[in-house]
Amino acid sequence: MLKELSFREIGFIYKSLPICHYNMFYLVHNPNDSYNSIGGQPEDTESHFENKLEFFNRKELAEYIKENIDNITDVVKSLQEKGLIMKSSSSRTVLYRLHPHIVYPKGTVSDLRIKYICDEFDAHKREALLRKNKLDVR
Repeated sequence: MLKELSFREIGFIYKSLPICHYNMFYLVHNPNDSYNSIGGQPEDTESHFENKLEFFNRKELAEYIKENIDNITDVVKSLQEKGLIMKSSSSRTVLYRLHPHIVYPKGTVSDLRIKYICDEFDAHKREALLRKNKLDVR
């Protein structure tokens, strides 16, 4: 998975590790917040928890990594194509998520959660490939 990365891509991943949430793998301002520390209740869903996370936007990510915003766009796109980062949108917010196989989480993360997130990455990659193939046909 990591063999064909450029130094720029490796640098992006390395600089992103401190802001990667310890068990959700999103790039956030509060990477160490646990479900309980932000007022999570047993009846809350995972999406409710995600709403409590403070996600980095592209500009903030560029400032944090100390990189030009256009370069951030390019490296994220490249890492997306390689299946190492997933960019998605939720309520006008862009979410950046690192693949769990390249992150060593500080907390204990269940195998089921890792499998679920990996399945999300696989589905995201398949959808991107389908979109690309549709564009190539035109």
